[in-house]
Amino acid sequence: MQQLQFPILTLAVSSQSLFLAGWNGQGGVQGWRDHQRAHEDVPMAPGPAFPFVSRLLALNEASPIPGNPVHVHIVSRQEPSVSVRFLNSLEAHGLRKHYGKGFEQGVYLNGSSPLGALEVNRPHLFLSTRFREVRRALARGVAAAHLQPFVPPGGTLSGEKGRLTVALDGDAVVFGDESEAVYLRGGLMAFEEEEMRHAHEPLSRGPLYGFLIALGNLRAVFREASESPLHLHLVTARGFAGQKRAQRTLRGWAVPFDQTIFLSGAEKGPHLRRSGATIFFDDSLGNVRSAHQNGVPAAHVPFGVKNDPKAGRKKP
Repeated sequence: MQQLQFPILTLAVSSQSLFLAGWNGQGGVQGWRDHQRAHEDVPMAPGPAFPFVSRLLALNEASPIPGNPVHVHIVSRQEPSVSVRFLNSLEAHGLRKHYGKGFEQGVYLNGSSPLGALEVNRPHLFLSTRFREVRRALARGVAAAHLQPFVPPGGTLSGEKGRLTVALDGDAVVFGDESEAVYLRGGLMAFEEEEMRHAHEPLSRGPLYGFLIALGNLRAVFREASESPLHLHLVTARGFAGQKRAQRTLRGWAVPFDQTIFLSGAEKGPHLRRSGATIFFDDSLGNVRSAHQNGVPAAHVPFGVKNDPKAGRKKP
């Protein structure tokens, strides 16, 4: 195995992505403070990032090499004086054991933007429930994704037991958006012709490329295990005409994907459910909703032409 530099993967996550406060929004900032203090000893319910973060931290315990390959930083807009409820919730949900063994930093900014802290630490990924915050982070070159409050139909979010399966879309997520731009301008036929013509040319790097490489390095830590606790899946709308270029690009990046799923535009949610995805990253809100409808937490990556209001599709 190549010499790896620790930590292998660093995640920054907002406190509201991890837990749902149950606040009704009344009273502004002071109402939030009063609510948090009044409920300080009442653990918050797990939020949309909880299964991902808890299973990610569990990889430190499963690691066959010494040290903690995963670091998680809390980067929160919370006022320091009301962060005690958040800490109580971490402990109530069994995450205290990761203090200093994965949970490494807690930054509470009292309403200030987290962008400064993110630019200093440069995590491989930042997760937030604030859309504008995510857009600004991406504009600054920080990999980021937007999470919405989510509880799967008929159940609650699962904890840290079980395998961590990270599913990612291709274009405008791990790849750049140049192929998607061709599709928006000229339609499916133009896209397929472009991909077959450039099948030997690698796709560019997308906003989550660095996160993907870190996941690949983390996956390599467990390559000698009979059953890896971390699986990586590519789930893309590309069909056969776009497969060769994507597969060659991934091979060039040397990322050990467990599955690559090319759906030719079919709905992604059922495939994510079948494959047991813990979390899914996509640039399309429609695919995020499909994942949610099938019980899979999903994060929106608001990047590329699909998320540019000025980029309208032209008729082929």
